[in-house]
Amino acid sequence: MQSDSNQCKKVLNIGAGSKQIKMPRHYDGWDKVFLDANQNPEMDIIADARDMRKEIPDNSFDAVFTSHVLEHFFLSDVTLVLKEFHRILKPNGMIETHVPDFYTSVKKVINEGYPIDKPLYQSPAGPICTLDIIFGYSKFVQQGTHLDAHKTAFTPEFIERLHQEAGFKVQLNECAAFEIVVAGNKI
Repeated sequence: MQSDSNQCKKVLNIGAGSKQIKMPRHYDGWDKVFLDANQNPEMDIIADARDMRKEIPDNSFDAVFTSHVLEHFFLSDVTLVLKEFHRILKPNGMIETHVPDFYTSVKKVINEGYPIDKPLYQSPAGPICTLDIIFGYSKFVQQGTHLDAHKTAFTPEFIERLHQEAGFKVQLNECAAFEIVVAGNKI
């Protein structure tokens, strides 16, 4: 897909951890730039998403994509991260955020008596249970890095409001069970 200026559109994938992880098809043909906080030579940019001013100038990207990253920040830091996304996006730039759906997973436990430690679904990383959605994927957390723990939980209304407060016009999209997808534009 080409922009009006006949240059390739650029999307920043924040927190992928690996270039092998597939992005949604609507980014096919885009110039993909990968950023992560972990020292990984595979990444294009090593930076903390809370403050990327040294690495990324204002209005640099046509889109920001992140999947299952925001829950790894404390709430006060989620606000900083979303403001950084806004800063690095070009005017009317696109944002796409995927986060675990805390509300749906806990509702299943409370309303149906579903075991908190029984898998709800199968992810590419392995089976995910309600405990993983609340505290972080136990398989990764047990490997000893605090970055894999979850520090914030999201409901659809809450994540939508956080995006709006950061300056985005957004809508919630249906996706896989137990996942919230927010898509929108910088305003």
